[in-house]
Amino acid sequence: MVQSLICLLGILCPLIECLIILLAATLLFKINLSIAVLFGFAISASSPPVIVPTIKRLEEKQFTNNDDSGIPTIILFSTILDNIFALAGFGIAFEAMTTKYEQLSYTLSRIPGELLIGAIIGISAGFLLRFFPRPDAHLVHFTRVLILLSVGSAFHFGAREIGCVIAGPTAVLIMTLVAAINWQIDNRRGV
Repeated sequence: MVQSLICLLGILCPLIECLIILLAATLLFKINLSIAVLFGFAISASSPPVIVPTIKRLEEKQFTNNDDSGIPTIILFSTILDNIFALAGFGIAFEAMTTKYEQLSYTLSRIPGELLIGAIIGISAGFLLRFFPRPDAHLVHFTRVLILLSVGSAFHFGAREIGCVIAGPTAVLIMTLVAAINWQIDNRRGV
């Protein structure tokens, strides 16, 4: 039930947003169809820094049953899935526009593999980061931010260097989500 809700929120909503943006861009603004598809996927991505404060405000007003309902986690997971879907859609559309016809099938078959590799790396790194730094360490939040920035940058630019443009951002998104969920468990002070 929860998985289907996450998939519904994370895939169906941005797909509908992308289609509406595509129709508006082509019909109202007379933008080229291929550029409108890119706009659709780029604009349909949602941002966790925008969504998380909204969830916090809802929790303060007690609309989410003090986190017992799991709604904040569902929303956060669907936001990450939304971003991965938008990233993959943008990557597929961009590669389809810029790749020669002979190489198109190779390029389009490579993208799901990159998503899978990025997901595996992100989940593994997120679980490893649950142990670093220790929750009782000095400046634990600052250290966590530095670790996320350095590991995320290494994943992003390392994947870009070897030609896996989609694997890096996917790994960073998933690593951040898994690490944040694990760090939330040991965050006793609520900071």
